[in-house]
Amino acid sequence: MHYDLVLTPAGRLRLSEGEAEQIGKTVANLRKKMNMTKAQFARILEVSPATINNWEKSEGPLNLRARTQKAWEKVSKPKEN
Repeated sequence: MHYDLVLTPAGRLRLSEGEAEQIGKTVANLRKKMNMTKAQFARILEVSPATINNWEKSEGPLNLRARTQKAWEKVSKPKEN
């Protein structure tokens, strides 16, 4: 099953639908789809690799700082051809 991650106006990253425990797997799948290590993904999101690790283990909404929200929006948008 595929889940989309949604950034709420309050800065929380959650799944658009489905079970909350899937959020960590969804973050990990996005990172892997981009063919990035945790360190590379962390660098573009301006967080630590430990934060990425925690996100990938998470079972609930993620609270993001403003700068991380902006970086997340850039990373999660589908690339246009």
